[in-house]
Parts: sequence; structure tokens; C-alpha cells
Amino acid sequence: MSETVRIIVAIAIMAVLIALFFVSFLLNKKIPEPEGCRDLKKNCVGCGILSCGSNPANQPAKPKTEEKEEGKNNVV
Repeated sequence: MSETVRIIVAIAIMAVLIALFFVSFLLNKKIPEPEGCRDLKKNCVGCGILSCGSNPANQPAKPKTEEKEEGKNNVV
């Protein structure tokens, strides 16, 4: 194969891959979100994936004043 044919084939392959990415991205955007996926942070109790933003280990700790106020409101 000549050098120009290799370059043209490489450019064509890259163009096809980029087109597939954009088509799959647009099709994924059109799909509605499944029921129950909106409140994932409320229901998350933590798992082995520590890099997940929903994991309680990654949540900032509440200041002690807020914890005391919450305790006062919950006492019956």
C-alpha cells in the first residue's frame, strides 16, 4: 500500500469511530430515564466503590451544631 492510501484509510476509520460516538451519544440522550433512578443518593448506603460520589464516605461531615439541632427535633 502506498503512504497516501494508508493515511486515507486511517482518516476514514477515525471518521467512522467519531461518527459512531456521536450517534450513540444522541441516541442515548433520547432514551428516558428509568423509574427509581432519580433518588439514588437518598437510597445509597454505600458499597465497595469508594470513588463513587454517592458513597457516604465521600460526603462531607455535618458540623456538630447541625447534628445537635437534629437530635433536639427528633426527641419526642
